[in-house]
Amino acid sequence: EPKSRGLGDVYKRQSAIAQRKFVSAVKQLAGARKQHADFILSAASMGRLAEGLIRERHIKPALTVLAIGADAYPAFAPRWRVRAASVELSINEDPIAAIKVLKSVDKGMLDRQTRAHYLKVAEQATRRAQQ
Repeated sequence: EPKSRGLGDVYKRQSAIAQRKFVSAVKQLAGARKQHADFILSAASMGRLAEGLIRERHIKPALTVLAIGADAYPAFAPRWRVRAASVELSINEDPIAAIKVLKSVDKGMLDRQTRAHYLKVAEQATRRAQQ
């Protein structure tokens, strides 16, 4: 029955994340999204997957996961976009990309901690872009 297989696939992806097999999990997510463009993991799983990929230096897929998550979960979008900008700046060393991501952040939705992170990244990105 397709529905139960789908749930098994979701469990497998979340299990891969729990087992810290982030590359495997992101490949499974990409495959699921090819079959069903609107497929998405839970917000918690998306966040764990992105952070695991960042820790393991799989930056491009991590940024993709953050972007997909931000589009799917508007409440998490500001934090995830600030995180993506931070990664663009600190790991990719691309202040222009960081600034572009920051421009997509709804500043009205920032909590105090995320606002502080936003301002720090924005200041550093602006400074580096002018060098």
